[in-house]
Amino acid sequence: MARSPRFAALSISTILGATCGLASAQSVTIVSLPWTSGLSAGPLARDYPAADDAKDIWVVEDFRTDRDWLIDRFSSTGAGSVAATRDVHVVILTDWPTIGSVVMESTPGTGKYVNAMPWGRHEATFGMQRLRKGSYKIMWCTDDGGAGSPPPVMFVKGGNYAVGFGDPNNAYQYNPGGGWNLPQGVLDPVTDQLDNQGDPIGVNFKLTGVEAPACDADFNADGFVNGNDYDLFADAFDVGDASADLTGDGFVNGNDYDFFAEHFDRGC
Repeated sequence: MARSPRFAALSISTILGATCGLASAQSVTIVSLPWTSGLSAGPLARDYPAADDAKDIWVVEDFRTDRDWLIDRFSSTGAGSVAATRDVHVVILTDWPTIGSVVMESTPGTGKYVNAMPWGRHEATFGMQRLRKGSYKIMWCTDDGGAGSPPPVMFVKGGNYAVGFGDPNNAYQYNPGGGWNLPQGVLDPVTDQLDNQGDPIGVNFKLTGVEAPACDADFNADGFVNGNDYDLFADAFDVGDASADLTGDGFVNGNDYDFFAEHFDRGC
């Protein structure tokens, strides 16, 4: 891919790399809307086989962060099948899935259902991807081949978040394909009773990670500033991807290039 002439200004010595000083740290809870006890009429969240893609249904929640994080792991308590679960897909978006753009996705193949009695957890990992401070939506579903018993259901939870920030009692189920006799792309509120009865409510989930180092040129958040960061930023910049908006002004332009180049040249 051809690069913008602006990138010619980056020196070879800095492209060779510099340590950014990312210290190892234990993951902490970034945001948590915890399920406590008691069975609940939770929503289904299942990735159906390719022949039934129109039936796919996701759970969607919201959260906010006041700092940058390296995202490690997602989990949600509910019913599922250890043997049948092939993966758990998790996507973080800038807004609701009907209008928002994807910020990051969980690492394919890392999802699983952990049978932690009395109920298990649907889990997936993000590989320490960098998430910048802001407001987001998170959605997830479980791939069990459509044959798990019991089906993948997430338990609901009302009230405020225990850790982090989010709006209470506003979870949704999202059906992108129009299955289940629902309009295509519907966002259906999760309620505290079945069949859309009762009050709107939330769905339990947790994100863990470590606080990101103050190193804006470490584009892939691996603890180093080198040619990998250059290539990734250049690719994002060339196509105007939102991840290249380093200044946070809603545009991808020369200001973002200058910001990246300045930090890249000094190694952090």
